[in-house]
Amino acid sequence: PQEGLEYDPDRARELLAEAGYPDGFSTTLWTPQGRYYMDREVTVAVQAMLQVLREQRLQLQAVELHGHADRLNASRRSGYNDELSARRVAALREHLVAQGVPAGLVRVQSHGDRLPREACQAPLPRGLSLQECLLPNRRVEIRFLTRRP
Repeated sequence: PQEGLEYDPDRARELLAEAGYPDGFSTTLWTPQGRYYMDREVTVAVQAMLQVLREQRLQLQAVELHGHADRLNASRRSGYNDELSARRVAALREHLVAQGVPAGLVRVQSHGDRLPREACQAPLPRGLSLQECLLPNRRVEIRFLTRRP
């Protein structure tokens, strides 16, 4: 963590739970080597990517976070999915800052349910529930923008 900023794991877990991810969340990490998908332990994955940046002596120019939600809206409240994707991206932003990424380098954008990865139209693949089909749409995409010094 950055000096002067204390990492509060309880607060991070609380934010993840508020964002609908009490056990962590799926994310797509965009790395200098390409893209890979992580479905658990996103904090470990993010820390590993930051370590790679340090080891390769890459200079971090920016981190782009894009929050997404699926089309389900149990609250039936207008704007709920926008708020949910904003909370998801805020939780990850807080974690990155706690890990020493300067807050000014972190750019956040929430898209609600407007950019789905899966449409999940009927008929669904055999044995797959609608919620399971839509799971890839609940995500935060991370892009580390770097350069060599």
